[in-house]
Amino acid sequence: NLHSTLQTNLVEFNDSVTFTCSAHGTPLEFSWRNRSSELTSGGSVQLSSDGRILTITNLTRYDQGPFTCIVANGISNGTSGTIYLKIIHDLGRIIPKKTGYISGSNITLTCSADSSPPALFLWSNNNVFLNTSGQSLQLTNASQNQTGSYTCIAHNTVTLRYTTTNKTILILGEIAIYKHWSFFPVEYNIL
Repeated sequence: NLHSTLQTNLVEFNDSVTFTCSAHGTPLEFSWRNRSSELTSGGSVQLSSDGRILTITNLTRYDQGPFTCIVANGISNGTSGTIYLKIIHDLGRIIPKKTGYISGSNITLTCSADSSPPALFLWSNNNVFLNTSGQSLQLTNASQNQTGSYTCIAHNTVTLRYTTTNKTILILGEIAIYKHWSFFPVEYNIL
């Protein structure tokens, strides 16, 4: 049997989880796996001296499982059912990578956040909040006065964490290239 002090919304880097494995027979040896990797004590992973209890502190998104307990006694062995954890996390970025545009361009900035649950998004330009929300910010017929630092704020409503990502956008006036042709009279001397 595999038992856990499982919480429903575990927060990355904040929460811990404890699993207890129980079996009957003697002598018993316990081991634990996260996916296909065997777990050993060290860092954020702690095993009780008899191996029955697994505790993971400061959970990360890579600690979602599946977790299994393997029990052996020299005659037979058994594997518990699996447990998956739901780890709430966040990390944001703005695309596209391009930062320079010509005046009159239509620009779409998209903010993404690797967040569970999905993040809420707010935008600012040069530290002034814009009257828009959502993953995308549209700059239609962009002008030079919209040049500046754009910030996407991704907010995870469960962890109460904010992730901010900045991108500086430069909007240039139209570039005109003029070719100037000059004709100079050429003198020829005929002998």
